[in-house]
Amino acid sequence: MKDNLRTTIRAFIYCSLVYGICLGVALSIYSKTIMKGFAFGLLGGILFAALLSLYLLLGLVLFQKRWLFYSNMPEQLHNHNVRNVFYEGVAANTLSGRIKYGGLFLTHSSLLFIPHRFAIIRSLTEIPLKEIKQVKKTGINLLKFFSGGLRPRLNIETTTGGHYEFGVWNIDVWIKNIMSLKNGFREG
Repeated sequence: MKDNLRTTIRAFIYCSLVYGICLGVALSIYSKTIMKGFAFGLLGGILFAALLSLYLLLGLVLFQKRWLFYSNMPEQLHNHNVRNVFYEGVAANTLSGRIKYGGLFLTHSSLLFIPHRFAIIRSLTEIPLKEIKQVKKTGINLLKFFSGGLRPRLNIETTTGGHYEFGVWNIDVWIKNIMSLKNGFREG
């Protein structure tokens, strides 16, 4: 919950400033009074950011609790013949311009992302463990506001030149589990 609040506060500050300044400039030009326009613009930006931040907090809580997004994963795993899942969690594929929510599963041979049941494009992402070159934590990127840029992400690069980013909880645990299973996979 602490991470959710920290992310929400960052989003509130960012949105307040961006929307407040833009609205302030627009109102200043419209009203021809610079101070009054900026004051009302910043107030409007703060109110809009408060509503947007509450919506974000609700989404993050639902995401963490696995409500609404996670219910179809067992049947999807069965359809893809996955028997042994070593580590799993709710995740977001953040590589494109929009977040795709679903589940991330670490199996004996691959890292598997399955989108949730409401996804428009239900493309499965499978990364074989033997192709993973580097796993690291990527920091915050405000330019990727709508694709998970307000949170650190799990960054995976493959030997084939592939690049993947996932928004997950406990990134350090994911990195440790992926690397230990990958190293065990090489030895076996």
